[in-house]
Amino acid sequence: RVVAILQRNWRPYVCSFPEDAGRADGVSKTESILVIPMDVRIPKIRIRTRQIAQLASARIVVRIHSWSRGSSYPDGHYVRCLGEIGDLEAETRAILVEHG
Repeated sequence: RVVAILQRNWRPYVCSFPEDAGRADGVSKTESILVIPMDVRIPKIRIRTRQIAQLASARIVVRIHSWSRGSSYPDGHYVRCLGEIGDLEAETRAILVEHG
């Protein structure tokens, strides 16, 4: 029987933006967006960022910080950019982040 959760073991996840995320109107306002983790077992993660247009074609590291009881998706925050999708260095860094 689970009595309490003392600490959640959230780890960093490598994510990318949906294909239509790069279509920004040039205004740099903070927006919420669902990013897609590389690990298919993890649901999409909601983050807030002003850098959607700049990061739309990049692999990013996201960390989950909460998951509201009524929400289908966890809330997270942007940690860093690994590089462009398809770039050998970025994909190597992504594998290293995902696997320890």
